Amino acid sequence: MKKKIIAVVAIIAIAAFAFYKIDFSAPGTSKDVVIGEKGDAKEAIKVTLTVDDSVLVDDKNKSKLKEEIQKQVSKDGKILDEQVIEIYGEKNVIDVLKAVDQANDKISFSFKSAGGMEYLAGVNGIDAGIIGANSGWMYRMNGKLASVGMKDTILKNGDKINIKYSLDGMAEFEAESKK
Repeated sequence: MKKKIIAVVAIIAIAAFAFYKIDFSAPGTSKDVVIGEKGDAKEAIKVTLTVDDSVLVDDKNKSKLKEEIQKQVSKDGKILDEQVIEIYGEKNVIDVLKAVDQANDKISFSFKSAGGMEYLAGVNGIDAGIIGANSGWMYRMNGKLASVGMKDTILKNGDKINIKYSLDGMAEFEAESKK
């Protein structure tokens, strides 16, 4: 009887360990991301990041894409849904994207430089310009379309970064600036 109890306890322990090690994160989510070292600041700040390609999920827009790019478009418009990032020290949006890219194998950011400015060129192989000259990745900070580059936006506790593909970034920027 004692051997049976020990065997049952061992099986439960093994099952619990296996359950703990399984990655239950859904597509579009990832594990904790921490940027910097605790010694870099008195305390950490937390920001959230979402990445949205919902405009490309629409069949009309998706049909304009090459087949290999269509496969990269998310099913529900959410490439990354509410990723919390813990930050020590002064960091910008580019720093966050690079850290998330390193920590999450479900998302990949690509960057380019022009005129001394680094910018987001693509997410998961979905690049700027694939649907027209003005299409590409734009970002909002705390619900407002950003008016400065990602590298120039120093993050504060509670900031919400939303990266979203736009069919016409120029029109979107002009419409937002008229509000």
